[in-house]
Amino acid sequence: MTQPNRMLIALSGIAAGASAGAALATICTMIANKLVMSGTMFLGGDPTNLVFLGIGLDVVLAVLVGWRTSLGVDETWRRGVVSALAAFAAVPLGFGSAGVNTFSMMLSNELLSTAMMPAYLVILVTVTVLAMRLAKKSRGATPAP
Repeated sequence: MTQPNRMLIALSGIAAGASAGAALATICTMIANKLVMSGTMFLGGDPTNLVFLGIGLDVVLAVLVGWRTSLGVDETWRRGVVSALAAFAAVPLGFGSAGVNTFSMMLSNELLSTAMMPAYLVILVTVTVLAMRLAKKSRGATPAP
């Protein structure tokens, strides 16, 4: 049995948590954009509030994925640090989806404008999956609880 690479597991946990949370925020931003374009109200208020709800859920998901992915790091406090760093990294990535959304509205090319948000989402989900696989591979034979 080989020893797990704790540094690689920790970095993978941060990347997986941040990108998973940002993917959730991106989905909320896409839904908010569709609601704004259709003129539909969200919970009796402005549909753009869904973006801020997505950022709140972004942090929660980043902490959960960061905690779960950093399973090979033995100390609890280190797993907590990985989760906290994932949450701090997820917030700007989540707000980045609003920036990508705004930038895509400014483009004159309709095809490119329509494809930017789904492309950002695909990139975030891909990073999440690859980071989780890398963490699992780096853990080696460490059993899951």
